[in-house]
Amino acid sequence: MRHDILKPRSHRKTKLASLPTAVPLSFTRINQKKMRIERPWSRWKRNTRTGIQCRYDREESVLMDRYDGLDEGIKRLAKVEGSLVDVLKNKMRNDELYRNRK
Repeated sequence: MRHDILKPRSHRKTKLASLPTAVPLSFTRINQKKMRIERPWSRWKRNTRTGIQCRYDREESVLMDRYDGLDEGIKRLAKVEGSLVDVLKNKMRNDELYRNRK
């Protein structure tokens, strides 16, 4: 039995947050299993006041980063996207190899 079935649906459903132009890399995680970029605020679905405040603070700091380190942020984001593309390429290659082997 899958353990995540026990969790509420909102916990299981992590949506891919839309990518702002620059996001500090510390907020960004590539989920290898699901092949997607994850952001912490895409997982904050609970409407607790502290959660909302925390999220606004985060968003604000992201905006500040967007203005302060725009070039750096874009470079980093490009790096992240590049690595995600590599992951997907590898996956496709493996799938092809597997298909051809049958």
